[in-house]
Amino acid sequence: MMRPVLTIAQLTLREAFRKRVFVNLAVFAALMVGVSFLMTGLTIGQHQRVIHSVSFTVLSVVGNLLAVFLGAGLIAHEVERKTLYTIVSRPINRWVFVLGRYLGLAGVLAINTLIGGLLVSSVLMVSNWPALDHFTVSLALIYAEMLVVLSIAVLFSSFSTPTLAATFSLCFWVIGRLSVELQELAGLARNDGLALAMKGAYTLLPNLGRLDPMDLLIHNAAPDAAHVVMLFLYALGYIGLMLSLACWTFERRDLK
Repeated sequence: MMRPVLTIAQLTLREAFRKRVFVNLAVFAALMVGVSFLMTGLTIGQHQRVIHSVSFTVLSVVGNLLAVFLGAGLIAHEVERKTLYTIVSRPINRWVFVLGRYLGLAGVLAINTLIGGLLVSSVLMVSNWPALDHFTVSLALIYAEMLVVLSIAVLFSSFSTPTLAATFSLCFWVIGRLSVELQELAGLARNDGLALAMKGAYTLLPNLGRLDPMDLLIHNAAPDAAHVVMLFLYALGYIGLMLSLACWTFERRDLK
């Protein structure tokens, strides 16, 4: 079963190149260089950390927006254009299509993240500043967040329109970024029902705030290896759950 999955993933990656999905990297490069050097000029000292934090923030926002809109159209666009019917009419399971497309888009995001990291390194090299010690770990955490957001977008795409899937995914991304604050508000809530609802939302929604590497970039603090491993395992678990629900939903969807 892995051969058709990898074939679909490869076709998805080729399609992304044809559609010039990576044009967003030019936008990222312009924003990164311009904003970083602007902030450097306004900041006394800590230039190196300013460039790291600003560049990685821009990379995270651009990458997650790309994940939202790519994932939202993964199934919904195919259904609207009726190109999906030629695929599902073949003797392959629908979950193979979903998983293959997801892996293809994950490859797109991996290339996007890798090139973004190289651009940041280039800016630091030109500025004669070395990369911080936890550069690679921070980049990997950003990529893990993109994969979680992509899996959420794929789930919504499995049963709704591209517009609704993108809207719901954006809401989940924003709420997931604020999940830590949501837990703190639950502790401050005086109403037991409201506190319970907040705790439930905190448990069910993606805890994307934990994947934010800004503490590593700003303070250049050594991360706890066990904690980092747990973060990646959490991301993998949530991705697995979202993809399982997406495959289950798409298998039962009436495409007539």
